[in-house]
Amino acid sequence: MGPARANEIILYGRKLSAAEAYSWGLVGDVIPNSHFKQEVTERIKHLAALPPQAVQLTKKLSRGTVATLLQAANKREVEVLKGRFVSEEAIEAATQFFKK
Repeated sequence: MGPARANEIILYGRKLSAAEAYSWGLVGDVIPNSHFKQEVTERIKHLAALPPQAVQLTKKLSRGTVATLLQAANKREVEVLKGRFVSEEAIEAATQFFKK
């Protein structure tokens, strides 16, 4: 997801429909409730029939790069948030919130 769409969700609190999440590539599939149990059962059977070590290694490899990027982004986010929590702006916002 690019920064424009990320900002749309984060800054505006926009909620996505399942179809939007799918079209934006945030989910791999959208399954109607009426077919959900059957589809999940079929997928579980398929995965269970695969060689376990191959599945584990594939998942590890596919998640490795993403995990490293997410961890780095999380560290940066924590540093920014630590400063934000003690800023005058945050203290004023909290004060106004609790006055309500």
